[in-house]
Amino acid sequence: MIPIAFKNRKYYERIIFYLLYRNISLKSKIILFISFFTKNQFIDYFNYKGQSAVTYLGVDSDWFVSIDEKEDYLISYCNLKPHKNIHALINAYNSICHKYDSKLLLILNTDVRDLDSKTIDLIKNNPSILIKKNLDKNSLIYYVSHAKCLIVPSYYEGFGLTVLEGMASRCPVLASNVTAIPEIGKDSIFYFNPYLDNDLVMKLDHFLSNESHYNHFRDKGQQRALNFNWEDCIKSTYSAINPCLFN
Repeated sequence: MIPIAFKNRKYYERIIFYLLYRNISLKSKIILFISFFTKNQFIDYFNYKGQSAVTYLGVDSDWFVSIDEKEDYLISYCNLKPHKNIHALINAYNSICHKYDSKLLLILNTDVRDLDSKTIDLIKNNPSILIKKNLDKNSLIYYVSHAKCLIVPSYYEGFGLTVLEGMASRCPVLASNVTAIPEIGKDSIFYFNPYLDNDLVMKLDHFLSNESHYNHFRDKGQQRALNFNWEDCIKSTYSAINPCLFN
């Protein structure tokens, strides 16, 4: 739903995806969604009245690690599409980095040159912002599990697998309070409003200065992540589509 719901996408992309999803809504026996948020949004957009089911994704067991001695850096990993809102994170970090020793580690799957020039300058002018690209899974798990905090500043997530992976690795998560993220995280992560000026700055400052807050979300997040596994995903998917296969 991102190409339709997120207004910053190119107009022709939104038209193409609208026609595609519209066709799906008219011809499908059943549609599976990865969150109730995406299900409700799809129904609202296309007035869909057919069968549907929500099948939550799972998190790989490799992510369930418990590192007590965290290293002094914050982490965020994503692509650089506009809805990931990475510029807001960099602005927020630059606003408070003088108060803390924590560095910001950005793990990207694309070239930093895909960012706008202003954001690139902010990164270049702050030696405390570090960038790594295209890490393998084991390296990614290492960096996330050893981080002091995972930050997910997205305007839109249809599920929020990054949030779930951070929770599983016992890394406290600070994330946007919009779209599907609160549905997945519930009360086990710390939220901010990405549409409210300076809210990320204030919440990040509060998070870093409050050790009890930090310990609370570290433990509660991993406990919440145990509810999401691939076995349940497979079972719920099979239960949803099986009646349709023989009708």
